[in-house]
Amino acid sequence: MPKDQVQAGAGPPRAEPAQWYILSVPRGGKEYNYFRPGTVLKRAQFPAIRLSDDLATAQVQAANLARIAADPARARLYALVGPLMKEARRRARTLEASFDLDDSDIFACLEQQNGRCAVSGLRLALEVRGETRSPMSPVVEPIVTSHGYAPQNIWIVGALVSAALRDWGLEALRQVAKGVVGAGE
Repeated sequence: MPKDQVQAGAGPPRAEPAQWYILSVPRGGKEYNYFRPGTVLKRAQFPAIRLSDDLATAQVQAANLARIAADPARARLYALVGPLMKEARRRARTLEASFDLDDSDIFACLEQQNGRCAVSGLRLALEVRGETRSPMSPVVEPIVTSHGYAPQNIWIVGALVSAALRDWGLEALRQVAKGVVGAGE
C-alpha cells in the first residue's frame, strides 16, 4: 500500500529530525491522516493517532498532540485515551446508550481530574501490568446513565468504583465507604 508522508514537524529543514509528521494513507478512495511521532517524541512512546481527513485540520491537531507528547506527564495520560475510548464505545453498545465522544473529550476529562478517580479522589492506575487490572484501573462512566456517553456527562473512575456504581449507584457506594472507614476506627 503506497504511503505519502507530509512533513509538518518543528525545527529547520534538514537541520534536525522532525519531532512529528502526518502520515497520509490512501485507502478505499479516501485519505486517512495519522499523527506519527518523530525520533524526538518516540522516546515518550506516544502512539500513532488518527486525525481529521482534512489536512489543514490534521496539521492543527498534530501540533496540539506534539505539545502533549513533549510533556512526559501529559503523554502518559494521553496513552490511556485509546484503550479507554475503545472500552467506553464497547460498553455504550452493550448498554444501548448514545456515544458522542472523541479522544479530546476523554483526554480533557483525565487532565481535569488530574489522573484521579472522580468519586474517590484516589490516583488512577496509569500503567497496565499484563492482563491484570487494578482496582484503580481507569474506566469512563456516564455520570447520568440515561444521558449516555457525552462530553459533559462523563467522569473517569477506578474499576472498583465503576463496578459499584453500575450495580448499586453512588449513594450505596458512599454508605459502604463510610461504614468501612468507621469500622477501622
